[in-house]
Amino acid sequence: ALTPRDIGALNAEMTDPRFNDEFWRNEIQAMLQINKKAEQQALAKYGLDYVTDTYLPEKLGPLGLM
Repeated sequence: ALTPRDIGALNAEMTDPRFNDEFWRNEIQAMLQINKKAEQQALAKYGLDYVTDTYLPEKLGPLGLM
């Protein structure tokens, strides 16, 4: 579930010019509506090294993308 901090961050992204694109606005609105984080946000607590060295290779390796 989204925390109040998550909701604040998502609302801030809605006004950020980097996310001024229909795709990203729809994604942000979807996260707010379903009250869930995107997968990469949920993994942020483990740190970038975990994501790049472990998680992505495990997920993308079997698909032949790594």
